[in-house]
Amino acid sequence: MGYERVRDIAPGEALLIDFKGNLRSEILVKDAMLSPCIFEYIYLARPDSVMNGISVYEFQLKLGDALARRIVNERNWDIDAVVPVPDAARPIAIQVANHSGIPYREGLIKNRYVGRTFIMPTQRERERSVRRKLNPMPVVFQGKSVLLVDDSVIRGSTMKQVISMCRAAGARKVYLAIGAPPVKYPNMYGIDIPSDKNLIANGLTEDEICAELGADGLMYNTIEDMVQAGHDCWRPELCGELRPGETEHQRNVAFEMSCFDGKYCSGLSTDIDHARGAKLTRAKSVDVLGREIVEIKREHKTGRDSLPFALSTKGIVTVEGLPWPLVARGKVRDIFDLGDALLMVASDRVSAFDVVMGEGVPGKGALLTQISLAWFERAAAITPHHLVPNHAQRIAELAQTYPELEHRSMIVKKLTPLKIEAVVRGYLSGSGWKSYKATGKLFEYDLPEGLLESAKLPRPFFTPSTKADVGIHDEAISCADASALIGKDLFDKIQDLSIQLYEMAAECASNVGVLLADTKFEFGVDADGNLYLIDEILTPDSSRYWPAADYSPGGAQNSFDKQFLRNYLETLDWGKVSPAPPLPAYVLEGTLVRYIDAYNTLIAPWATRSN
Repeated sequence: MGYERVRDIAPGEALLIDFKGNLRSEILVKDAMLSPCIFEYIYLARPDSVMNGISVYEFQLKLGDALARRIVNERNWDIDAVVPVPDAARPIAIQVANHSGIPYREGLIKNRYVGRTFIMPTQRERERSVRRKLNPMPVVFQGKSVLLVDDSVIRGSTMKQVISMCRAAGARKVYLAIGAPPVKYPNMYGIDIPSDKNLIANGLTEDEICAELGADGLMYNTIEDMVQAGHDCWRPELCGELRPGETEHQRNVAFEMSCFDGKYCSGLSTDIDHARGAKLTRAKSVDVLGREIVEIKREHKTGRDSLPFALSTKGIVTVEGLPWPLVARGKVRDIFDLGDALLMVASDRVSAFDVVMGEGVPGKGALLTQISLAWFERAAAITPHHLVPNHAQRIAELAQTYPELEHRSMIVKKLTPLKIEAVVRGYLSGSGWKSYKATGKLFEYDLPEGLLESAKLPRPFFTPSTKADVGIHDEAISCADASALIGKDLFDKIQDLSIQLYEMAAECASNVGVLLADTKFEFGVDADGNLYLIDEILTPDSSRYWPAADYSPGGAQNSFDKQFLRNYLETLDWGKVSPAPPLPAYVLEGTLVRYIDAYNTLIAPWATRSN
């Protein structure tokens, strides 16, 4: 631009320029030491920048060197190509390719007219912009195992979409390597993140992050390698001339990296994240230059303490030792014959891809039961349900002898279940989206052209399916076939009631900032042919709930359900048939957290104890 570079501004220095263009320098903080935010070099600065004696480009090359060493020494990945997430990660990816001997390929083409998604103000804008910003080339991804390289991952929502796009372009496997360490803490110095609640690495292990993103493998750089890269790049000749009174010692770089290590050189206030329910404490220490620093330590809670009932600490996979005959055992519930009624006990079993896992999610059965009871209470204004009239009293009597069953049990009428599932869809997702992509229809219903995945449908649609046995996939059937299966009168009544129930629940969910994308109901009849709503209703297992604040048509949505578990299972070499692979503790806990979030978000604001 025609300017001459003289020197960097010294630590504690202010430059004053008057209206006549005269320049004056003042030192406002004596003996200040240089502490630049290291994230500036990783993400925010241009690669041709030189700051505080460090070339940003050279620093990023050093990050690539360190990352390549870790991948070669610690991972046994079968990789066909190294692909950068443009543009900032390109120098890192080039070095990873050079050191590993893996071909470098440009597989994601960037739209130059879309800005950085990280700094966009809302999640919806960020997610919508990703697909406009990056276009994967199938010729690079088709049938290949690729290593995506990025400079950093902050929220994870962008990277999750990028990985999904690579798979859609034909990638066989998608590994992920990140030039920076995990961003775990809020920081207002160089990277504008005032809260840690949206940081994907906060509170999660590397394996958990990998599962959340849907990658086949994940590698971060370490803090030590990052700092060493910065020190190796420092050149005093790049700092320019010394200011009068400034010493070389003051130019020694001690990076500010609180977004990685939680250590704040200015003693940041501890009230930054109380809204998240985290317990924060201050711990003073001294850094390498003798300055006092303040470390903010967080002890996260899963939300158990806010529940009006206790959760079991050990997953109950089967219900044993009861004196009543076992009538049936489904994916989740064990049903016992009480004589005049049935006892329906929700275990902690969890299934994915129609396979029941070997481990239970501790407390899941109680959460699902309490969610169902709260919804049955509201549904009673629309249709009779299967709970016995004196349900609360009978549960209390049961709990006197079997306290562990109190919150996970329902006592219900003896009814004959109908052989269909009543599915209602308000948004285009799941198998409905697959049907639309293949035929342009939502099963048998005509829809407008050009709808995006997760788009809101013109109205709720009733799409019945078969009621399959455990381990067998339910299959969508036409309304005509469903009507023939159970009779036209029952079918018409179920269709009408199901849509009423969906509209009621969707309105309730909307009032607490949640979208009900779709759900399924089950019905049964008594000996006189009277119709009842049965089984579970409107739980995260039977419904697709999305946070309204994150909603962005054009891809899969965040949800209050078992997607965390499914993401983990997708990283395994498993054929999605029984027996299921063993689940690590963090996957069970991560799944439980999402059920707790569903209860606290959907039910806690308005539910009363039904039993």
